[in-house]
Amino acid sequence: MIHAICLKCGAGKVGAMAACPRCTFVPQKTDDKAKSVLLSDRCAKMPALQKIGQRIARGEKLKFVDAAPKPVVKYGGLTVKQWRFLGLAIGAGIAFGFCLAGVMLLA
Repeated sequence: MIHAICLKCGAGKVGAMAACPRCTFVPQKTDDKAKSVLLSDRCAKMPALQKIGQRIARGEKLKFVDAAPKPVVKYGGLTVKQWRFLGLAIGAGIAFGFCLAGVMLLA
């Protein structure tokens, strides 16, 4: 994270966890640290960061959406996607077995 935007004043700074050169704000709370990472070049491109910095400098409030990942639901130790793949593989195996048995009966 080379470049980031200060949460308080919108100035550019070096690194998300670094002190702001303009207002000396340093993210201490977990919430502020997470928001600082979101406002870094690790999560956003420079043009977007510059626009956000200008909005913060004008005093606009930013809305950060909670983007916590949803827990993975498993049935019998497998996800729904894994069960689908397993069902498809078993079905393909059965179909191949029937085809092979048909060929053997014809031979």
